[in-house]
Amino acid sequence: MAKTPRKDAPPPPAAGSLRLDLARSEIARASIALFARRGVEAVRVEDLLEAAGVARRTFYKHFRSKDDVLAAVYELVSRELLAALETGHKDGVDATAALRGTLDIYLGFHVDNYRILRVLVEEGLRSSSPLHPLRRRFREALVRALEDACLATTGRSLDPFVFVGLLSAIDGLSMELLVGPPAPADVARARAVLHGLLDAVLRAPELFPTRA
Repeated sequence: MAKTPRKDAPPPPAAGSLRLDLARSEIARASIALFARRGVEAVRVEDLLEAAGVARRTFYKHFRSKDDVLAAVYELVSRELLAALETGHKDGVDATAALRGTLDIYLGFHVDNYRILRVLVEEGLRSSSPLHPLRRRFREALVRALEDACLATTGRSLDPFVFVGLLSAIDGLSMELLVGPPAPADVARARAVLHGLLDAVLRAPELFPTRA
């Protein structure tokens, strides 16, 4: 017997809009290897058309330029990391373990995807890049996640700058790992450092300023 849909449930997406979303994602995913291999400056729209196997008209239904495609790639990666964190909470994993798991996923990404990750990190740091505001929003979401985890674990609401500092440590280690193909041993060292920093905050929150 078919289930009656809840009255407050959102309507299903229209078939046309779903196809558009899928096409956009496919173009973005097809561009990853291209950006990683050639770098942003060397890639042309024509190269993206060939990599994705789409016509120019189809491409421009979804993107205005190659910068838009790069932004879509950044959103794909950041969305997957945030989804991993949310999945940990839904699966009943405690907040600290979910954060550690997300850090592990991010650091593990360096091993097999360091070329595209280096492109995304370097572009995100440039103030003139279209990725710069996306990076800021992603960091804000991670700060909120860290704040929530700390509050759930310790009962204390710490100054957001504490978590901005943690994210800066992640950025610094990431840049070190992305100088060349990172060795698994180096990723393991970075993981140990970040877990230690996170534990230091969660085990001794009284050493840090609280939210005003």
